[in-house]
Amino acid sequence: MSLKGGICLIGLRRWAILLLSVLMCFGTMISSAFASSGPITVTASYHENTGQVTITGTVNSGQGKLVTVQVTNPLNQLDYLDQTTAGENGSYQFNYVLKKRINGTYFVNIAGQDAGQATGTTFEVKMTANTSFDGHRTLTVTGNLGISAGNGFTVQIVNPLGTEEFKQDGVTGENGVYTVSYTIPRLILGNYVITVKGLRADAVATMMWNNTLADGRKNSSGGSGGTSHGAPGTTIPGTDTPIPLPKPNEAGLEVRITPDITVDPTGRIVSAKLDAEELSAVISAGGTHVIVEIQSKPGAEQYRLDAPANLFAPSSPNKITVATEFASVSMPVTLSANVNLEGAKQVGLVISKADLSKLPDDLRKLTENKPAIELSMAIDGAAVSMNHLAKVAIPYEPTEQELNDPEHIVVWSVDPTGKVEPVPNGKYDAASGTVTFTASHFNTFAVAFVKKSFTDLDTVEWAKKPIEVMASKGIISGISDMSFNPGAAITRADFMMLLTKTFGFTAEVPSNFSDVHPNSYYYEAVGIAKQLGLAEGQGDGRFNPNEQISRQDMMVLLSRAMSKAGKLDARGMASDLDAFTDKSNVASYAVNDIAALIQGGIVEGNGSMLNPTGNATRAEAAVLLYRIYNTVL
Repeated sequence: MSLKGGICLIGLRRWAILLLSVLMCFGTMISSAFASSGPITVTASYHENTGQVTITGTVNSGQGKLVTVQVTNPLNQLDYLDQTTAGENGSYQFNYVLKKRINGTYFVNIAGQDAGQATGTTFEVKMTANTSFDGHRTLTVTGNLGISAGNGFTVQIVNPLGTEEFKQDGVTGENGVYTVSYTIPRLILGNYVITVKGLRADAVATMMWNNTLADGRKNSSGGSGGTSHGAPGTTIPGTDTPIPLPKPNEAGLEVRITPDITVDPTGRIVSAKLDAEELSAVISAGGTHVIVEIQSKPGAEQYRLDAPANLFAPSSPNKITVATEFASVSMPVTLSANVNLEGAKQVGLVISKADLSKLPDDLRKLTENKPAIELSMAIDGAAVSMNHLAKVAIPYEPTEQELNDPEHIVVWSVDPTGKVEPVPNGKYDAASGTVTFTASHFNTFAVAFVKKSFTDLDTVEWAKKPIEVMASKGIISGISDMSFNPGAAITRADFMMLLTKTFGFTAEVPSNFSDVHPNSYYYEAVGIAKQLGLAEGQGDGRFNPNEQISRQDMMVLLSRAMSKAGKLDARGMASDLDAFTDKSNVASYAVNDIAALIQGGIVEGNGSMLNPTGNATRAEAAVLLYRIYNTVL
């Protein structure tokens, strides 16, 4: 029962008034340390956008008991006072909106009806401040101070040279929102410091905005009239923005460039060129990731970037991304280790819309109304084979059916001979609205939607979805088109094939284990695992490919593969196995690897057992690989 509704019982009213008086005098003395213990509990949450405070907890004395709340603001002024009756299981809840948003600590005091029922907690109110930049010169600062109009504030901006170049006073608008825009007269590379102050000394928000643009972009086109419409055979200037310079990010120093483009007379081929002078400026500035954004043109079927060959030299940025409307392609500069660039002047990267009519019939049906691209590379006009990992992202909007099963959105590769192969690492990324994959060769790539299943999965319902997804992506196969045989033990060779496919591992295979023959279907997979240090064999130069793999050996290989791929952050210890009754059966060489997988949430065991020496089944292997593929890779 709320105070607003009145209290019917005179005795309870007198008790409530007395209790509230006590709270008024001594409430702030209740320590928040008791918030989760004793006969009464309390938690308080503050919602920054709405100004609403939610206070919840329980009274051990049970349903129907009175609970009283008092909230004081950072100025030790009463902000809220109310009373209610505990509901089911002694739970209670209060909701209210702050009278005035004052930065600092708010104290929440709770008292129950019975003696000794008192506790407290706190919540913080902070002013908010955010920045946005329009890509040209305008920096906008927005935020919230208080929950009503008329609260005074000051915005100060200090440039990277340490000079204050902007200061403005203002008052908040409706709901305490403020907005200030500033046009920067001269862009300076580095961190701008923005400080917003309220009237109280503790009402301060400070942030840094990293500017990566500097004045002085060169327009090589000369700005000739009539070209902005993209008429065939004309040159179209790049966007009229300052030259982009490096900025810190996870991948190093990132540089974005929008070059001029040339449209051929047919209107189908769009070309861009990265000149040596611009590249030299990027390298001098310490750029390690160059992003070249090629403008889109209606009717275009091919986008081409020509860049100086020394872009791929060791002294150049270590990564280049070419972004077009058809796809974005990211490559490392170690390309020169696989392609002979001696004496070369120009490297051309071509991203084209693939001709679906040239695809094999079965693939054409799967890719109908879906994007398909063709990637190629040339050095001084001569086509070359790219034999290095490139990350590709194709813009894609799934159908309603596909959104229900997005894991079945896959990528297929078609080489120049017409050979069709799945790209196991292809997946739909909802956040970016793209289908992403890593390619080891430049081919034709097509997006498809595949739902593969088998008739013998009813006995392994726990593994059905992982098996279907991994089969649809081409990572695993059945023993026939209709059967998977999930309960059968998996061999060491077959598991190695699944492992290398899942992680997309590649390597030169100059040698292999003595019992792995070149004509064996698993020769390359086992050889890759050997070269990468994943598989060590049996100590006598043999691998025993047809031997059934134990669960602990499977987990050891998984741990090594994840570590090799940089995807295993957890570090396991023997104590991580304590929850399993058969931990003593784990071989000493496998303890740390299995513990790391347990820590990483990859391995859960079967109840209280790991069954380390048991043979791994095809279903178990599929589930573990699916778990890694879907959550880690």
